[in-house]
Amino acid sequence: MNKEVLFKIKKKLEILANKSIGEAQTKESFINPIISAMGWDITDFDEVKLEYKHTKKDMPVDYAIFIDLNPKLFIEAKQLGLNMDDHKWIAQMLTYSTMAGVKWALLTDGNHYKLYNTMAEAKLDEKLFFEWKMEELTEDNVDKYIDFLNLLSKEKFKDDAIEIAWKNHFEVNKVKETLEKLIDDRDELLLKLINKKTKLGKTVVANSLNKLKIKIEKVYQPDIPVISHIPTKRSRKGVTGKTPEKVILFGNTFNVKTWRDVLINAAESLIKHAPEAFNKLADSEMMRGATRIYLTRSKNLIRAAHQLSNGLFIDVGLSASSIVRLAKKILKGCGYKETDIEIITKN
Repeated sequence: MNKEVLFKIKKKLEILANKSIGEAQTKESFINPIISAMGWDITDFDEVKLEYKHTKKDMPVDYAIFIDLNPKLFIEAKQLGLNMDDHKWIAQMLTYSTMAGVKWALLTDGNHYKLYNTMAEAKLDEKLFFEWKMEELTEDNVDKYIDFLNLLSKEKFKDDAIEIAWKNHFEVNKVKETLEKLIDDRDELLLKLINKKTKLGKTVVANSLNKLKIKIEKVYQPDIPVISHIPTKRSRKGVTGKTPEKVILFGNTFNVKTWRDVLINAAESLIKHAPEAFNKLADSEMMRGATRIYLTRSKNLIRAAHQLSNGLFIDVGLSASSIVRLAKKILKGCGYKETDIEIITKN
């Protein structure tokens, strides 16, 4: 990615900004050049699929970026000038991406770009990783744009550099938001801490914070930290060797005797609370492992198949830890948080 490409697109945007152009020309003039500049070959069907449908019943997404034959990034294009902050477009894109098991989704009208982590366990606005407007591109900020776009480049995206950048972004912004709230709420513990350090009264501290009008700029941290240690073995702690007793989900408690019961009760609860989302998970990429499929419409595709009340088949021949992971993955796929399920064991 080089800045000449970006400034060339910006110049074209300035020429066409006041003209009424459709979605097709928006793609051709602005979005295709960006995708190509990131190293992806739009003409290679194995890399970029246009009007991609994850299943025959799904609405098509404008671009699907593939790595090793698996979709990794969805790009949804809208006509130049449409409001990219419209909740309708955002929810539509995130829902479709989640159902397809695609973590990264980019929404754009060729000028305004918004990248989301669809799998983040966070509120909708917290799923937003980065956004930029081509019309605001300058020599002062072009390097920041390039640093970020490089995370989506063919070279970097395969190395999962974006995963580490997202972790930095999410953690730092959580701290920022918490600190801002503590200041806004005049948190008693914060006042005591500053009082202890400054020897000033809490009223003086509170008034001083108000006068300072402390502002913490939105954090953007795409730098890739050095990983000094990578564990070579998985921890054996968890549910292995334990017997489940209860499952708590959506305020309901289910008595269970086996890990198979845990998965079945979780699945049936989701069928009741989110039937459409659950149905879309069947045969999706999200429900596929390296050598097996876990939720499908065809009994023959599963080793230990259990038929659910909606007619789908789920694999119950899994280890305890695999069942817990699958239950949480299905929750996430249906738009809920992994922490929404609680499993109580006897030992």
